[in-house]
Amino acid sequence: MKTAVIIINWNGLQDTMECIESLELSAENSDIIVVDNRSLNSEAGKIRLAHPNITVISLDKNYGFSYANNRGMELALSRNNDAILLLNNDTVVTKNFLEPLKRASQKNPQAGILTPKILFFQTDKIWAAGGAINYLFARGTNRGEGRLDRQVEVNTRPDFISGCCMYIPAKVARQIRFDERYFLYYEDSDISFQARQLGYQLLYVPESTIYHKSGRSSGSLLSYRRIYYLSRNKLLFVRQRFSLKQKIIFWTCYPFQTILMFLYFIIKAPKKLSLPLIRAWTKGACDYFKNRFGPLLETHST
Repeated sequence: MKTAVIIINWNGLQDTMECIESLELSAENSDIIVVDNRSLNSEAGKIRLAHPNITVISLDKNYGFSYANNRGMELALSRNNDAILLLNNDTVVTKNFLEPLKRASQKNPQAGILTPKILFFQTDKIWAAGGAINYLFARGTNRGEGRLDRQVEVNTRPDFISGCCMYIPAKVARQIRFDERYFLYYEDSDISFQARQLGYQLLYVPESTIYHKSGRSSGSLLSYRRIYYLSRNKLLFVRQRFSLKQKIIFWTCYPFQTILMFLYFIIKAPKKLSLPLIRAWTKGACDYFKNRFGPLLETHST
């Protein structure tokens, strides 16, 4: 089976180079496609120069995670690949990590999206063993996060699969796409639910292992940009993928969730960030109700 590996680069040259190098040692004959979201300092050209055998797509601006992955998927499918692996640039893969994913896909024809065991970089602690959805708060969490590998036993049917690493058979990839309105965050939960609603299963494959340098691509957990996208996109996710009953429960609890988030920003965030984070959460919700999606247009220092 021929697999295309799609990596999104945005000002992450060193991590992207390390990711490609690990792939070249462990995923021979894969069709590696790097989509560069208009990085600074001619990073796309440096990747081409260092790795002339891979494909680099240079976008004219930063269109976000969803758009970039969609362009990579379209190219991969046009090349008649049998499967697509979406891989964060801040990951390092282990030798032969693809083989268990391929075998699991062949043994489970209804598996729409598969994911390996993802460990924190250079540790034996779990970053994600698939994902779980808290429907009350419309919040996704990584199963087993922070626990030792040997301590984690989870079922092989997660609620969603992190965009950090998604293995998608071509027959499924032709039917689903990332919703480009999200721009950043929740797009992986959304595409996971797309596959589920088409009748496919999500599958966690612990026999396959990769490592993730957590936090490299997403930045600070308490930043205006991150809180804005999380606030806005969770509401879009609820609208798109929740059942009527789930929506009623979510919206009943939403005012209390907002109050709790504001208290969290006041208590946990540095004093100078509390008010900007409250504004970010509020702006995210307001933009959702105004149907303003895509990239955050304002520039903030936090």
